Amino acid sequence: MIKSRSNPLIKWVVRLQQDPSFRKKEDVLIIEGRRAMMDLISRNPSSIRVGLVASPHDIPPLDSIQPVSDAVLHYVSTLAHSDGYLAVVNRPKWVWQIQPNSRMLWLDGIQSPRNVGAIIRTAIAFGWTGVVMGNGSCDPYHSESLRAMVGYFDQIPIFDNDNQCFTRLCQAHAMWVALDGNANQSITTFSPPPQPVVMVLGNEGNGISDRWQSLIPPNQRYHIPIQTIDSLNVAVATGIACYHIQQRLIPA
Repeated sequence: MIKSRSNPLIKWVVRLQQDPSFRKKEDVLIIEGRRAMMDLISRNPSSIRVGLVASPHDIPPLDSIQPVSDAVLHYVSTLAHSDGYLAVVNRPKWVWQIQPNSRMLWLDGIQSPRNVGAIIRTAIAFGWTGVVMGNGSCDPYHSESLRAMVGYFDQIPIFDNDNQCFTRLCQAHAMWVALDGNANQSITTFSPPPQPVVMVLGNEGNGISDRWQSLIPPNQRYHIPIQTIDSLNVAVATGIACYHIQQRLIPA
């Protein structure tokens, strides 16, 4: 059992926690929580570079998982109340693919890691096939994003090359639509066409940017009908939109 903060492995994990550029260089992510770790072990145990489990919790039977003292685990954790499980995992590698029925979310300057994580989890839940982190959006593998995904960071392709993704989607004749609180059409009226669809989600405070205002015509922008208040959280709005689109895809 590792009991010292001076242990080289513990120093490495602490540096990973504190330095995003070092995490990227090492090509890893950090997930925390028993649920996320155990789910990953059941799906893809080889992706765990190093796991730390605090005594006296159950230690999964993997050579990559090390028992540590409770004090050491809390030292490396970024959570106020850790449940005693942390893992350094390999960053997913994604290969670009676009099919006639592809449905992708394009995040346009979404800056809250929690919103990004919730949106990605929603995309997985409703069968979307990819997420593009457009210009100005935060790191999808930020610790708060990963917590919001509850361990599902490797279940949907995530891309961050804005210009390259835009070109490839245009070449695939994708239909571009946007969630826009000022749009005249309700998302309940949108029926996905037999071609790739990309739904653009705007910034938390400003909505879709001028770039997308000019690229996506008014008849391809949709709002969510609401009452009393003037807007919804972008992650909540995404969930509602994805649900309605899924209902349109279900055979009668």
